[in-house]
Amino acid sequence: MNKLNIDNIKIMSDSQVNYEMRFNCVICMEPKLEMVYGHCQHRFCADCLYINSVLRESMNKCPMCARPNSFPLVRPKVSDDSIQMQKIIGIAECPNKVLGCKHTMWEWEVEDHLRACDYKKRCSGIMVCSYNQLYTPRHRIVLKSKSSESKDRKKKKEVVGQQPRRSVRLMRRAAQRSQQP
Repeated sequence: MNKLNIDNIKIMSDSQVNYEMRFNCVICMEPKLEMVYGHCQHRFCADCLYINSVLRESMNKCPMCARPNSFPLVRPKVSDDSIQMQKIIGIAECPNKVLGCKHTMWEWEVEDHLRACDYKKRCSGIMVCSYNQLYTPRHRIVLKSKSSESKDRKKKKEVVGQQPRRSVRLMRRAAQRSQQP
């Protein structure tokens, strides 16, 4: 049986759904890198358990088994090993994290997320591109080295709508030939 994800309109296999259910936070139903284990061995994301680094009042008992005092009162630092394990099983941070996006998702959801991410990379004044569209790896940073200077000049002229000098020279020669008797 397949599950229809209405947000992304895609079909997910049973194994993928089970995988997500097993490793997502049971409270928010999202994959997170910072998961906290309770004494009862149930795990939840730190964001659901803690507010301002203090355990939420509603989390004095484990939401799964109702065991009291399962989680530390102060938000613990999640170890780098634990975060690496989450990444190994396929949890990814948004590539736009450096721009402020805090969303985590499964690796297979990254492409869909990037289409709707509010923190999209955009071309800036130092980028050479023919359109002011989203940043893609095909865009090139303008280099100041002599070897690439002429290529960059040509590219800049194409961006602004000017023709490169070579084309102008060819057009002048053609015009001169057509004017000769």
